[in-house]
Amino acid sequence: MIILIKVVLIRTSETTRVPAKRKFSKLSNINNSKQIDTNFLFWIAGLIDGDGYFGMAPYICKKTKAILKPDWYPRFEITTHIVEANNLRKIKSRLGFGKVTKKTTTAVRYRLGNSVHTEYLAKLMNGKFRLSKRIAQFEKVCHKHEIKIKSKKFGNLASNAWLTGFFEADGHFGVNRKTLRLSIRISQVDKSILDEIKDEFGGNIYQSFSKNRNSSYWVYDCTSKKDIDKILNYFTKYGFYGPKRVQLVRFNRLFFMKSKKYHYSTNKTIRKKFLKNVHMFLKDKNYLFIIEKLKEKYGSDFFNN
Repeated sequence: MIILIKVVLIRTSETTRVPAKRKFSKLSNINNSKQIDTNFLFWIAGLIDGDGYFGMAPYICKKTKAILKPDWYPRFEITTHIVEANNLRKIKSRLGFGKVTKKTTTAVRYRLGNSVHTEYLAKLMNGKFRLSKRIAQFEKVCHKHEIKIKSKKFGNLASNAWLTGFFEADGHFGVNRKTLRLSIRISQVDKSILDEIKDEFGGNIYQSFSKNRNSSYWVYDCTSKKDIDKILNYFTKYGFYGPKRVQLVRFNRLFFMKSKKYHYSTNKTIRKKFLKNVHMFLKDKNYLFIIEKLKEKYGSDFFNN
């Protein structure tokens, strides 16, 4: 005798499932500050001093552009050249919040629109800025969030990574094509910060003017072998995160070759090797070349996240 058993499978609908309750916190996306390296925070402070901005803005309706609330909220952003977008993505990754967007064809921006995130960043950056204009902006944000400002005891410039961040924003490794002279330069309107750098690492400071001579600025220039060696040791210790990371390696190589007088060598192979490294160093500063490399690594939507 054969008995047939009919098995009926009943498939439950997705709509009948009761989703698990999730607790959301305003600080749920923020990394623990204890996990963030102190020197990385000083690096961020240096980058903000060079390319950052703290400000106050009103609540505005996106459609009508009308002011919704009379009360102003603090905002923060860093705007850099598009080839330095990796610096901003590094900050976003470490902190765990913020947006990196393409501002123009040649500029990219990291922005905080959340008041909680701005308050958290202000607490991390408290006591780490050096430029007077950035400190003035920062004090307004601290006043809004009722944060007590720490005393400005920055310590020695060589004791933390602040200068590496500041150099990523306003610094420049240079090689003269004709004389092959190596130089490390920082341009800034505020001369006082350049005086501090000079006192610590040596070098010279001179005044320069814009092309139309309507404005002037100060330039820190380091060209002597002794001073370059001192500042390169500092950069090697703390390191960079953007395009200057590659430039530092190749500039270090050029500095070594020139100190060994490769450019004066009677051996054509040695002299050709030095000139080849000069060419590779200058190639690194080709913006279009670096942008294409970034797109190859991260995809065409790299600047839209």
